[in-house]
Amino acid sequence: MEGFIMLNRGKAALVACVLSLGMAEMAAAQATLKYGTCADITQANFTKVVVVDKTKDANMDEVIRIAVAKNGDIYYAERAGNIKVAKTSGAVVKIGRIDVFPPTQKLNKPGSTINNNINNEFGLVGLALDNNFETNRFIYVNYQAHNENEGRLSRFTVNGDILDPSSEKIIVKWQIQKDYCCHTGGDIKMDAKGDLWTTVGNNTMNRSDDKSELAYVDESIEGANDQGHSANTNDLRGKILRVHPNADGTVSFPAGNFKESFASMYTADDLAKIKPEIYAMGTRNPFTLAIDDTKGWVAWGDVGPDINKVTEEWNLITKPGFMGFPYFAGAEGNPNYKFKLNKDPLAPMNTSKDNTGVQKLPPAQGAIIGYQQAAAITGPIYRWSSAQTSPKKLPAHFDGKWLVTDWKNPIGIKVISLDDAGAKVVANETF
Repeated sequence: MEGFIMLNRGKAALVACVLSLGMAEMAAAQATLKYGTCADITQANFTKVVVVDKTKDANMDEVIRIAVAKNGDIYYAERAGNIKVAKTSGAVVKIGRIDVFPPTQKLNKPGSTINNNINNEFGLVGLALDNNFETNRFIYVNYQAHNENEGRLSRFTVNGDILDPSSEKIIVKWQIQKDYCCHTGGDIKMDAKGDLWTTVGNNTMNRSDDKSELAYVDESIEGANDQGHSANTNDLRGKILRVHPNADGTVSFPAGNFKESFASMYTADDLAKIKPEIYAMGTRNPFTLAIDDTKGWVAWGDVGPDINKVTEEWNLITKPGFMGFPYFAGAEGNPNYKFKLNKDPLAPMNTSKDNTGVQKLPPAQGAIIGYQQAAAITGPIYRWSSAQTSPKKLPAHFDGKWLVTDWKNPIGIKVISLDDAGAKVVANETF
């Protein structure tokens, strides 16, 4: 079971905190670990394991994603483009490098007074193994290409311990702007049906000079208007994507994506302006993703705008939808949900000059949980089974519960219970 990855920028070590069934990969164990009144979970259930440190990988730098093979080997991606594997034998091998746009390259647009010099967040931002990796050796990456103004979801083939650069099959690509920072998203998951999911950030200027609620709809600055990105049905930025990669490298589109689900709202001309890869739209920076194969639920943490409001989001949806950004953020009912635009969430319209998609959007869907701006992270939705024989499996108490946390704030791990429809939180526990 894959869980959290919180690697503290990956500068020092790749550290796993193992809880029961191997609930994986977070930066460090809490000082004290307890879970409510559940006697099955105690300090003894937590083990801190250093998978890789500087003694094994002296050049480790900003580990951003991991993927665990069925044999226990741990593949990890560094934002600068390297992909490595920590083998169960203890050896660490660099298997290849993706030619990414350097995350340290300065982005100040000539003549701009906006400071985007620190870390542009671009690079290798997603990594996943195919469900049949042991036989087909397919590995998937999400990255911003070095010499192209595009992001890519691509497949490569690993031969032995070597990633073949000539094997790249571009599954999906999207336009990006490289003048301003920030937000890439990038998480990748393959579900039990073999459909491939990835998150794409809004790629909109992070207005460090402007903390207003209108900073993301500024039509006067190129790259600062999310009405042309997240709220644009003809653009893949600020989206959750779902496609089906075929063995020959081509792609097909699973039934029930956004375009098909809302087809009755639109004319044929409108439908031509909706990208078929989109499952959900209107996100800001959906950095982590979880797919629940049992119920078909889709969950992610959406990092909210830097305005110190209750606009951070843990999202869980059961069908495609418009999540609202940049017109709405956080959970419905919070005082900042509509921002200062005060649009109607039941009938939002995108009439921006930068919008190349449809103007009429589906009703906005608020976050299932909204909280004070921080750095929302989603973990898995755990499914218990009596058929699981591992002595480290979680107790049945956790069946169907959604595990979330925050990258920035020390809030512990939230254990969220949902109703059977996945529409309402019925309990929110912490350990």
